[in-house]
Parts: sequence; C-alpha cells; structure tokens
Amino acid sequence: MAAINEPARRKAFHEGDGINHDPRYVRTRLALRSAIFELAATKRAEDITVSELTSAAGVSRGAFYSHATSPAELLAKSLIHEIKPSFSAIGSLLSESHHNYMLRWRSIYVQLFEHVRQHSGIYQHIFLSKPESIVLGHLSAYLREAVGSYVHEFVGFSDELVSDLWISMAIEQQVHNTIAMLTSWIELGMEASPETAVNTFMSLAPPWQFAKFGDDGRIRLRRTHALSEMLENRAVLVANSALTRTAAAPLPAAAPIPAAAPQQPQRTRQAKRAAASQGSPRPDLTDQTEQKEEAP
Repeated sequence: MAAINEPARRKAFHEGDGINHDPRYVRTRLALRSAIFELAATKRAEDITVSELTSAAGVSRGAFYSHATSPAELLAKSLIHEIKPSFSAIGSLLSESHHNYMLRWRSIYVQLFEHVRQHSGIYQHIFLSKPESIVLGHLSAYLREAVGSYVHEFVGFSDELVSDLWISMAIEQQVHNTIAMLTSWIELGMEASPETAVNTFMSLAPPWQFAKFGDDGRIRLRRTHALSEMLENRAVLVANSALTRTAAAPLPAAAPIPAAAPQQPQRTRQAKRAAASQGSPRPDLTDQTEQKEEAP
C-alpha cells in the first residue's frame, strides 16, 4: 500500500471531496490517490487496470468503485482536487478587489503551472499522448466551469451590454488558450519557469483580459468601441462613394426614334380582279393528251 504522510491525511480528512469524511473512507481515498499518481507517471491512465491500481493501493475493488468508475476518472478527480483550492479563486477575483486584479490573475496561473511541473510525468501522458486522454476532457470541463465564473463576473462590470455569444466565445477562448499554452510548455520540456511561461501566456492574451476599470468602477471594452467606430466609418465611406459615383455618371443618351417604313398603296378589290383576269393562260390539256398518243 502506498505510503501516506500524516499532514496529507489530516488535510484530506478536513477538506475532503464533499462526499464522505469517514476516516476509513479518507484513508482509502488517500491510498488510491497516491497509487494513481505513481502509476500515471509511467503510463497513460487509460492503460492502468483496476486490478493493478487496487493492488498498488492495497484496497479492494469494491472500495475503489466507491471512489471512481475508472482509473482515468480517479486521476482526473485527484488532479482537480489539488488544483481547486488555488484556481477556483479566479471566479471571485474581481468581486474581491479591482486593484491589481491582473497581477492576482497571474499568480493563480503561476500556481497552476507549478502544479503541472510538480506532476510533470503525469501531465506529459495527459497532454502529449495519442489518442487524447479522457483525463484531459475532465480537466477541460473543470477549467470551463472556473473560467466561466470569471467571465460572467467580468461581464457584470462591463459598461455595455454583452451578448451570450461573446460570453461563450470568451470562455472557450480562455479554456483552449490555457490548454494550448500548457501543451506548448510541456512539449518544450518545461525548461522555462512557470513565471516565464505565464508571462509569455499573458503577452498573447486577448485584449479584453487587460481591460481597465474606470473611476466609476466599470470596465470599458476598447476594442469593441474601436470596432464599432470602424464599421460606422466604413458605412459612411461606402455611402459617400455611392453618391460620388451617381453624381459623376453621365446621363444616358436618348435612343433614336426609328424612321417609319414607306406605306405601300393598297390595291382595290376591282384592281385585284383585273390583274387576275390578265394572268397567263392555263395550258391546253387536250394537246398534251394527243401528243402522248402519238408517241411510239
């Protein structure tokens, strides 16, 4: 059974998972966490069997299934349990104080990167192995929940109405950026310090994250205002251009009226009859018959 130090035991007992604080349940949970951390540093959590895990933890299969449905789910829950105390604070960052909120945001992310470095072997399998790990899906879901609280709080301080589409995009943008930055850092062997990695992350962050509070305690999204002004100016330019083209265009020349065709004099009915009576004589059929009879 994996060794468990007493401070960790007391911390787990007092904090718990919000499920069960029974001492035996806490001991089993700690044993499973210790075992899954050791095994997941050597291979993907999806490749760890329940039998392998319970043997390393020294617990029964029944005890394991009271904590998770699979080793991958247990690993995800264990990692999130370690991340939560610091990262979940991002959801109340602005309501606590407007002063230097980006420095406190930075501190929260530095702690996240430090946690990843502490479990570097585990996160290498989670972020770099193919196919994508189930654990990464659980971590993304947690980040989406925590970042969602931050974005919704941010919008509450905005001086303009923000659409649901903007909120959804901002949340997904932040979650995917976090995953992308961690992946890049891990791929490069985590040679840069967590502080340097987060500083680089912040240099690439979208402008809304650096929005400043005004004296009235409201946030102004400068890029949104700049975009509106740009579109308004473009509409004015298009309208002016259309007016200029209309004023400069020459009037179309009038189409010539075609000359009337000369009218032919109408022939009277009597003239038509006279012309018919003066026509060529019809051939004599009798002469033609006689000629045929004389032929040999």
